[in-house]
Amino acid sequence: MAANLRHELKSRIETLLVHLLKCQVQPERKSGSWIATIHEQRRRILDRLEQSPSLKRHMPELTAKSYMPAVRRASAETGLARAVFPEQNPYTAENLLNEDFVP
Repeated sequence: MAANLRHELKSRIETLLVHLLKCQVQPERKSGSWIATIHEQRRRILDRLEQSPSLKRHMPELTAKSYMPAVRRASAETGLARAVFPEQNPYTAENLLNEDFVP
């Protein structure tokens, strides 16, 4: 069960990162759909953390593991080279969970 929850959390973090990255590198293409996905993933991440508070300690590790797959997905979805995206995750834990943060 715990492994499934960590896997779900990692997947949601990755999707959140994909959309944050897309908003950052293509601000002119930022859409309501991208923003809605960001809000939905944050809500679900916060729900999971509320249901299982012990998952919070895994957030840094899961975020680190999710970053490069998120870059690959954002690159594929935008058609932009991976080099356009930051090499390191530019978002803090606070950014990821802050409902008002959109780059």
